[in-house]
Amino acid sequence: MGWISREYLCDSCGHEWADIVRRGEEAQKCPECGTLSNYVMSATNVASYSLMSKDDQAKHLRKRSRDHTKAMLKKDPTSMKMSRHVMGKKK
Repeated sequence: MGWISREYLCDSCGHEWADIVRRGEEAQKCPECGTLSNYVMSATNVASYSLMSKDDQAKHLRKRSRDHTKAMLKKDPTSMKMSRHVMGKKK
């Protein structure tokens, strides 16, 4: 199974966020209130992503993945190990 970028909207508190999840995962916990929320289909993202070339789609997903990982590390630095490439540091 692959990974995809999804946008979510919490029905309880109205918080909007994007996350990279495994294909097939429907609901995520809201980072604000903890309520299970289903993803929403964003027409803008679907249209812009579908018009990209395969190489641009891959670049876009890699960038989203790096940004997501950096955000997760900012919340909890001990949650995972990062390569220098992802952290943006050179040898």
